[in-house]
Amino acid sequence: MGGGPPGPRTPLGWSLPCLAIDPPRFPACAAGARAPARWTSVHPAPARWTSVHPAPARWTSVHPVFDSNTSAPGLVVISRFTVPTDQATQFALDARTAIAVLAERPGFVDAVLGQSTDDESLRVITTRWEGIGAYRRALSSYEVKVAAIPFLSLAIDEPSAFEIVHTRTPEGTSEGMSGLAADAGSIGLGFASGPDIASVTS
Repeated sequence: MGGGPPGPRTPLGWSLPCLAIDPPRFPACAAGARAPARWTSVHPAPARWTSVHPAPARWTSVHPVFDSNTSAPGLVVISRFTVPTDQATQFALDARTAIAVLAERPGFVDAVLGQSTDDESLRVITTRWEGIGAYRRALSSYEVKVAAIPFLSLAIDEPSAFEIVHTRTPEGTSEGMSGLAADAGSIGLGFASGPDIASVTS
């Protein structure tokens, strides 16, 4: 085969003697140049290894994203109480104290204390908030935990928070979107609702 300077390196890392290579087919060896590019270049990895493709459409929500602070025109919280006659005076004081504490929280809109016209023992406190986020933050504040929640916990055990999805005033109407998913009643603990699930129809 004969000696000679080392030739270009093959993909396996071997060196071919130049005298054993036909110069017309491998002029780079005859000229003492570098090996052909196909032996030395590092080509980019296939696109499937390097490209970050968008998530499949089934992962991307096609419905509007719910924002707890802006999606609905507000939140109304309705708490009903059964008040024995001998506790009516104390209830009146405690109710006003709780309302005053809630009124100091950001996002509070207004509140009313009502007396049933049919049942003298039935009272209702209705508070309105800018959104469900504001209401939840209010409940987590120290002042509300100390001065309002013990009183509010005496309310009748029933759902009390309602997102306002339609409002009409003399000036016009406004619409909102509930944050409750349409499949909320069928999704249990340990399961997540898909991002493309629409809100419940209200």
